[in-house]
Formats: sequence, C-alpha cells, structure tokens
Amino acid sequence: MFDLPLSSHSALPRMTVSDALAAQQAHAECPITICPIKLQARTFLVGKQRRRRKGVRGGRSE
Repeated sequence: MFDLPLSSHSALPRMTVSDALAAQQAHAECPITICPIKLQARTFLVGKQRRRRKGVRGGRSE
C-alpha cells in the first residue's frame, strides 16, 4: 500500500520514553494509521503526559 516493510514497523513488546521518542523520529513520514510502532509510541507518550499531569491542578504547576 505505502511500500513500507512490515518488519521494521512492528510494535515493540515494551517501550521506554527514549524508545518512543526515537520511534517518533524514525517513523515521522509514516502514516500513523498503518505504522504500529508509531501508534504505540504516540499512545505511550500521551499516556505518560496524562499520568504526569494527573496530580497537578489544572495541568500546570503553580
């Protein structure tokens, strides 16, 4: 479809923040709808941001 090899776009069994950031950069040109690792990385980073803000009033420190 987009001539992307599936093997290098597979989701990882575990992901760290540095893995997610590297995946976002390496797969910047990939459509998120067909790139499992880019979707995993974005979902991971959004989840980290939400957990970080959960205890802070209004999403910002005062």
